[in-house]
Amino acid sequence: MSKSWLVISSDFQPMLGGVAEFAFQIADSFHSRGLLQTIITTVNQPKKTSLPIISPHVQLKNSPNTAINFLTKKINSLSFYFLLALAAIMIVKYRKKSYILFCFVDDLFTPFLIYLSSLVGANFCVLFHGKEILYLSKKKPDLLNIIYRKSRKILFNSLATKNLFCQFTNQDPSNYFILYPGIRFDMLDKLAVEKVEALESLPTDSIVISSVCRLVKRKGIHFAIEAFLNLDLDFAYKNVYFLIAGDGDEKKELEKLASKRNDKIIFLGSVTDGQKKNLLSRSSIFIMPNYSVNGTDFEGFGISFTEAAYLGNIVIGGNSGGAIEAVQLCPQGVIVDTDTEKAVPDLTEALNKILGFIKISDQLKSPEIKLGVRNKIDLDTSIDRLICSVNHGSS
Repeated sequence: MSKSWLVISSDFQPMLGGVAEFAFQIADSFHSRGLLQTIITTVNQPKKTSLPIISPHVQLKNSPNTAINFLTKKINSLSFYFLLALAAIMIVKYRKKSYILFCFVDDLFTPFLIYLSSLVGANFCVLFHGKEILYLSKKKPDLLNIIYRKSRKILFNSLATKNLFCQFTNQDPSNYFILYPGIRFDMLDKLAVEKVEALESLPTDSIVISSVCRLVKRKGIHFAIEAFLNLDLDFAYKNVYFLIAGDGDEKKELEKLASKRNDKIIFLGSVTDGQKKNLLSRSSIFIMPNYSVNGTDFEGFGISFTEAAYLGNIVIGGNSGGAIEAVQLCPQGVIVDTDTEKAVPDLTEALNKILGFIKISDQLKSPEIKLGVRNKIDLDTSIDRLICSVNHGSS
């Protein structure tokens, strides 16, 4: 019988973003098999869930009052260290009874717990997403070395992330496992579609281009907007619209860039899962032309590409990081070199070509295409393989 899993992640729902979603899906998949010991996260859980979660009971917000703000910081700090101590106790307690999975390595919470796991001989695994390797290689190279030497299994969300680990550590682990951020397709199929007001107001013959992501620089949404603005939106493509879902640091700059055609480029802000499904089901092209930001950032995979493909989109991505693998898993995907000066012209050309043959998208919404995507990247199948691999110590 397989051991249970203790999942530790400082990035977890209800936080937004791919890492939080991936950590939740992994934990939920273990839970559905009766293998989840518990989840320990620094993220406050305002709503009750069926999953066993240990998290801060309260995280107070800063106050403009200096005295209250000082007290707030002290309470939050005590809550953090109490949780850290509790996690340490559980690691020692379950070091042989359970596998311990660190779903995200931050700079405060998990390093100490990984050091502890290595000292007490715990069966621990670490999942890397990409960008944290860049940080750890500069700030905590000894931690990467401990993970390389002591972990039972090193998990990577793509082969590109594994190669990044090798590049920055000069180590090539043999005990690795590629765990793509797959989709739980049964849950997605059952998910109820929720109304998106902007979609309702579009003409019935409109063609929708979509982006769904955190609005940060590495996603390359500014490239997508510039390429979209290069299209003949008044004549040849007068029925084409670009809907962007998500929030983030770049949103104001992107809105400013798109202001020339705010009749055609619509920002939706944060959306629910049901609204995202509605948007991706309605759109024909999904675009997220990620790039490395001069080598300072890294896209580990890009689950939105495969979600969009499953729901019938032609996808366009950048040739940086694990996004290449994500696009290659899609039935119809285009990769554009976004780390060159030709990024925008090349994206414009790709959009023109796809829009010229947009009837292809009707074929992409067929059951056969869905099955093809499903067979390549089903999360539950990947979790079964992971459990088998960890139990037997193989790659």
